[in-house]
Amino acid sequence: MLIPLAALWVAGVVLAVPFVIWWARDLGRIPGRIWYWSGYDRRTWQWTVFLGFLAGGVIAIVTVLRWQRSTARAELLDDLSERIAAHEARVADDARRAAEQQAEQEARIRREAEAPIDLRDDPGAELSNVHVLRDEARPLRVVPSAEDVAARLGGR
Repeated sequence: MLIPLAALWVAGVVLAVPFVIWWARDLGRIPGRIWYWSGYDRRTWQWTVFLGFLAGGVIAIVTVLRWQRSTARAELLDDLSERIAAHEARVADDARRAAEQQAEQEARIRREAEAPIDLRDDPGAELSNVHVLRDEARPLRVVPSAEDVAARLGGR
């Protein structure tokens, strides 16, 4: 009696494996944040499938089939698709703004590069580097040679 029961249990577990694998992948697609804000409890589904799998697999198969047709799954996947669409819209908007800013910057640089340079407005502009050098006389710093240092130190 125990051997046929064990064989039935093993057959149920083996039969439930593809269902449980599909369910685990499907459940893994939905982030925890979606579960949290939806109000559904992920642990209830996880425990039901786990205990159903341990109980012989048939209960796990039934639970997975119920999950597939449940309103919870439909609402969670709808929330997920809405969040993905909103994220893609934000990314596209950011990319559009970055492209506009880059185009504006390139246009500004092009305008500045194409603008004629008029040195007549600034009288010192044509000799600006010479003007800076002649602007203020700086005292020269005299660095003593090694002999001067030795002579000073030796004379003390």
